[in-house]
Amino acid sequence: VKHEPLRIAVLLSDHAAARVLEDARNTDWIAVVFSEPSTHRTVQFKGREITFAPAGWAEHRLAADYVERLVAELSGLGYPADVIRAVLAQEPGELVRGEFTPVLSVDQTPGSRMAALVPAQEDRRGS
Repeated sequence: VKHEPLRIAVLLSDHAAARVLEDARNTDWIAVVFSEPSTHRTVQFKGREITFAPAGWAEHRLAADYVERLVAELSGLGYPADVIRAVLAQEPGELVRGEFTPVLSVDQTPGSRMAALVPAQEDRRGS
């Protein structure tokens, strides 16, 4: 049985993340960080084989849901909901779906232990 490689999808604003998108397209490398503010749990993924496409209806719905969950998370820490929504606001058609194959993951959760490096999977390009 052949298994497909793990792929991670992220949603980006093509306006706010223009430099990130350009760099990823030019280098075929991307790094993303996921963090849960209330616990400080943080994981970074680095990857290759990046593809970009305009976000569809499902991705726009997912992004709107994410904004509301982040508002709930951060407002519980004392941040104003209207500021969070303003920072994450985007114009229609601005959302881009980026997808990549992770080659490395790093647990960056603060604490007494060093960051744990975990190979996500072998880089098939040998780089």
